[in-house]
Amino acid sequence: SIHHLISATIPYALAGHLYATFQAELDRGVTYPREHPMTRQGFDTYFLGSDCFVGILHASDKAPAAGVSLEEAAEGKDWEQTVGGVYYV
Repeated sequence: SIHHLISATIPYALAGHLYATFQAELDRGVTYPREHPMTRQGFDTYFLGSDCFVGILHASDKAPAAGVSLEEAAEGKDWEQTVGGVYYV
């Protein structure tokens, strides 16, 4: 399922996971052109400052009904296990 988020509504632990994932991508230096590390506050402003869409993984036979919350879709799993992708605008 896909969920629309902004910095005011994203769970803190999820934002931390997305920041760590983004920072690891920056550290690899292969796909994302940044010259210096980004602080958590900088990430929140840059990445979560407008519209962010998070994809939650589900078993093929257990897709949630439309309109479920992000937390319900995650089914109590850690964000590391359940986030399938993220896109920001």
